[in-house]
Amino acid sequence: MNPAGAFLVKKWSPKILIAVGSSLGVAAFCISTTVATFSGFIVCFSVIYGAGIGLCYFAPLACGWEWLPERKGLVTGIILGAFGFGAFFFSFLSQAVVNPENLPAEKQPDGTLIYTPEIASRVPKLMFTLAACFAALSLISVLLVRRNPAYTEEKIATDLSQLTIKEALRER
Repeated sequence: MNPAGAFLVKKWSPKILIAVGSSLGVAAFCISTTVATFSGFIVCFSVIYGAGIGLCYFAPLACGWEWLPERKGLVTGIILGAFGFGAFFFSFLSQAVVNPENLPAEKQPDGTLIYTPEIASRVPKLMFTLAACFAALSLISVLLVRRNPAYTEEKIATDLSQLTIKEALRER
């Protein structure tokens, strides 16, 4: 979906993309609590949530690049760093909800590791907790993100085939 998100951010408002994408993400969290098989969970969660994140992912980058066109690398680094930090932070939240005592998985006779039913029963609560967090953060994103009204996409007037590598790297 990221190529679709990159295409759609030129056609639609980033607020719409983030709202639709985050709605898909919240729905994925909630729907994944209702499936009965692990494979169903994987398909449901990875397809729906992946599509939602794909729509949300590019909009803040494009808006940031419009506000700071000379600092695209910095903007990209900050946004992607925040995205990665979110995964880091939510891993602690996930453990606190599902396995607060940090109990180890039990080894089965066939060698597989399985958590106790008590720990497994907390997973739906986790999914709803993450859905609520994702919805709140998405609402904040929709309220704050906006395009730079003064931004106009510059067209390169130079024939790039005639440039050296050093000159081409300086061109936008």
